[in-house]
Amino acid sequence: MQASSQAASIKIAAAVVLGALMLSWVAFYNGFPLLFWDSMAYIGLAVDDGFFWARSRSYSEFIWLLHWQWSLWPVIFIHGLIASHLIYLTARVVLGRVSPIGFMALIAGLAVFSSVAWTVAWIMPDLFTPVVVLGLFLLGFGADRLSVRETLYVFGLTAVAIHFHNSHVPLAVGLLGTILLARAFLDHPGLRGLVASAALLSGPILLAIAASLTVNFEALGRFTLTPNSHFLPLGRLVADGPAVDYLKDSCPEQPYALCAYLDELPMPEYIFLWKDDAPISQAGGFDALNEEAREIVYGTLQAYPAAAAADALSNTYQQLIDFQIGFELFPYDEMVGLHALMLRIFPGEMEAFGSSRQDAGTLPVQTTRLIHGAALLISLLALGPLCYLGFVGARGLRPDAQQRWLGLVITTGSALLGNAFITGALSKIESRYTSRLVWLVVLAAALGVTLWLRTKTSPPAPSQADPTDSST
Repeated sequence: MQASSQAASIKIAAAVVLGALMLSWVAFYNGFPLLFWDSMAYIGLAVDDGFFWARSRSYSEFIWLLHWQWSLWPVIFIHGLIASHLIYLTARVVLGRVSPIGFMALIAGLAVFSSVAWTVAWIMPDLFTPVVVLGLFLLGFGADRLSVRETLYVFGLTAVAIHFHNSHVPLAVGLLGTILLARAFLDHPGLRGLVASAALLSGPILLAIAASLTVNFEALGRFTLTPNSHFLPLGRLVADGPAVDYLKDSCPEQPYALCAYLDELPMPEYIFLWKDDAPISQAGGFDALNEEAREIVYGTLQAYPAAAAADALSNTYQQLIDFQIGFELFPYDEMVGLHALMLRIFPGEMEAFGSSRQDAGTLPVQTTRLIHGAALLISLLALGPLCYLGFVGARGLRPDAQQRWLGLVITTGSALLGNAFITGALSKIESRYTSRLVWLVVLAAALGVTLWLRTKTSPPAPSQADPTDSST
């Protein structure tokens, strides 16, 4: 019996590793990891012992521990391994049992028909957004199906993922409330059960907050969760217009530095915040304008609450439906300084770097968008009847299986909405912000269809599954 269990564990471990390679196919096909403007900062911060408030120094340290100024490929493999293993744990929690062949089929489908492989291929912390979502789902709905080691792993990984990006803290806090409400509605765990679940879910969030406070204190000498955090919503309010109206009203009486640039406003937030010849830079920079940014943001929200709210809703919607991959795959020449950075840090990879399909503009972006769009539409159409069956109770389907799957759907939907608001309404609209998460819809639909098919082909599974069970 023990030998059989060990053999099953080895098969699953091999399937997870192979799944990591399959999820890395975009990077393999490209000939090099995908790179973005922000990739330069993440690669350079740890190497140069730097700090920048808008980029995670901790993610930079994470990838430095993997590349050692030798190669970026280990980063991609670890991205893939994390994604593959979390998908396996999620499938096992929802389905009760997962065979290696079934898991490989699921990974293959996600790799082709969803954006997960493109998210894995980025040298960016984007992968860790779905890690936050799946990690909290597993802790909230699947802790009883995880071993102690798995629970500790998911707990720690979720804390790290939340810490890796400023947007992940509000996302995680929102999901905590959503998961607790969903559990109260779906499986009625009682007050004690809800308190235990709240404690488990709160742990990674509190650890992440403590880590962010510590890192920022070491860099800045003060405890702050998100230094200069008002600039992102300021850029959004300037681009949409309410902050410009507020400045027009206030500049005659308030000596804001940005008043000198009022004739240039509004302008896109990425120009306003990041260009060297734009108002923020010309007026003194982020540190000098930090207090002014805070006053303008709060003053705008007080003076024009209806306009700001309407813009926030519109931006949230636009971000939610903007999920296509590839818009940020710029040729390297457009990313000023990238070539010099790569030559300095990874001189041995310059041949592969220079021959990548991203730089040549030959990645199959248009075809992939069509495939992903069709798969997402089919998934959304399937979720309707699947949710109905889940709520009313499909014959032959265990109640706990229904609850876990519905919990995944609710968690995924809430994450997409919360992510769209946090990024689109409070920062800027970029397709990668939604594409990094939307593959979870395809995952949820695939697991829902699998559950439904099992009710047609097999008797109900036992209420508790062996973590190493690989039966079909």
